[in-house]
Amino acid sequence: MDGFPFYERVQNAHRMLSGELEHPDNKFFALFELDADDKWDDPDNWIKSNPSLGDIVQMRFLQERCREAMTNMPTQTDFKIKNLDIFVTAKNIWMPPEVLDPVMQPVDLQQLEGEYCYMGVDLSAVNDLTAVAVCFPPNDYRAYYPDKYIFYAWAWVPQAALDTENAHLYDTWIKMGILKMTSGNSVNYQEILADVMEINNHFPICKIFYDEWNATTWT
Repeated sequence: MDGFPFYERVQNAHRMLSGELEHPDNKFFALFELDADDKWDDPDNWIKSNPSLGDIVQMRFLQERCREAMTNMPTQTDFKIKNLDIFVTAKNIWMPPEVLDPVMQPVDLQQLEGEYCYMGVDLSAVNDLTAVAVCFPPNDYRAYYPDKYIFYAWAWVPQAALDTENAHLYDTWIKMGILKMTSGNSVNYQEILADVMEINNHFPICKIFYDEWNATTWT
């Protein structure tokens, strides 16, 4: 969320109220929001972001919105933003963190050497990330998690993206080894293709699925 003026203003307010930044006498903050460790779907917490609860905003309305949000991610995002004052970075989240995080763990690719896989490709152009992910389906003859679908992903960003507002994030991820940088002002598809061919050398690709946007030349 860095780079969004209102988000940065709220973060600065938190820093001033906590004493991390100097709090000028001519500034007053009133922040109606859930605490960081509050559960968003707990009605006992909703009064924090809805001070008029029971007068203007009714509990029944929030309960109905919450029930729908539990099974519909776009609605959940809208509910968090508009009714709970929670910053959300994407409008449509396919899988919420509370579902994904418990099953996330490092993948030892050496254990999958020679294993067939299916690939998904999402290309970008300039400032966005290009992502390639592979899926290894269950295999009873595999010693490494034979009954599991195993996913692994790579990401690329063009060199020019290091001049954008997200440069500090990209630079950190590159140093961590979880993001690769291609040369030039836009994504170098030839470099990504070379990496895909190298992936195929270790994990034979059965089929590639891709977003058609901007993919004509690459495909």
